[in-house]
Amino acid sequence: ATRAASTDELLASARLRALRLMAEGVTTLEVKSGYGLDLASERRMLEVARQLGRDLAVSVRTTYLGLHALPPDYRENRQAYIDAVSGPWLKTLCEAQLIDAVDAFCENIAFTLAETGQFLRAAARLNLRAHVHAGQLSDVGAAELAADVAALSADHLEYLSAGGAAALKKSGTVAVLLPCAYFTLRQN
Repeated sequence: ATRAASTDELLASARLRALRLMAEGVTTLEVKSGYGLDLASERRMLEVARQLGRDLAVSVRTTYLGLHALPPDYRENRQAYIDAVSGPWLKTLCEAQLIDAVDAFCENIAFTLAETGQFLRAAARLNLRAHVHAGQLSDVGAAELAADVAALSADHLEYLSAGGAAALKKSGTVAVLLPCAYFTLRQN
């Protein structure tokens, strides 16, 4: 649906949501890409987010969720996708000044520690900070990876080891709990 949506449709939808949040007193929004799964769609989402920040009296921070899901057209060669997201796509979006931070979904059903690490380290070389979807469905060591790259945050953390908690504390990475996601997905 995101790939099929026009820029005007994405902007109208985002504007409506932003206005609702602003009416509740929200002054800063983080807008994440990650739903287009190709460079053109990711770029369009980030451009819309930047436009939203110019059009409305709200601060908008953009996050390139480069590793969110593996597109069907890369199922036979996932490393090519990781390389594209961590290389030319990231560089293109950064050079266009469309990214404030990056994010990755590090989980058994998503991306491995090695794949996530490749992406986060590529972002760090471009002076981009990271968020990490960590420990949402299982503990695969994503919290420790987030700490290792000095991520801004490790988000979800429903499954977190004592070692992961200690690593986050030591690094200063913020542990963000998202209980509504847990209950919405009926993980209780």
